[in-house]
Amino acid sequence: MPRYEMFLERLGQIEWKFNVAAGMAVVILLFVLEIIWLRKYRPRNKRVEQAEALGHVVRAKRIQAWDDDLTRTSTSSYVHATYLYEVGGKEYRYNYLKRAAAPLTLTLYYIHNPKRAFMKEEKTSLFLGILFYLVPIAAGVGVMLFLG
Repeated sequence: MPRYEMFLERLGQIEWKFNVAAGMAVVILLFVLEIIWLRKYRPRNKRVEQAEALGHVVRAKRIQAWDDDLTRTSTSSYVHATYLYEVGGKEYRYNYLKRAAAPLTLTLYYIHNPKRAFMKEEKTSLFLGILFYLVPIAAGVGVMLFLG
């Protein structure tokens, strides 16, 4: 606890300039607005929406699973699994390949052909991820420089 008290004491001794405080406020405000915006306007997966509108959603059960790494020491190995699902009285198989553990059941979607089922995956953009950090920081630096 004494270190925390020393930190607060030192923090109180720092002479804060208005431009630095305004820049930090702009950075925090823009981060909050970006988080709100991202939660409200998530990227949509149109294929999943189309399959749901058609009612082409199936539950698949895992029948087999194995790992690339036989020694179970590598954290970067792939997990393989085979899932079985039924559409219209006919059975189909789905092959799973990810670095995450294979769940017991999967929700799969298909548009026209049940053989071509797919999982719902979140789309991420590296460009948007970089902008998410750069825009508020650049705006805060700009405000600090503008105010002197």
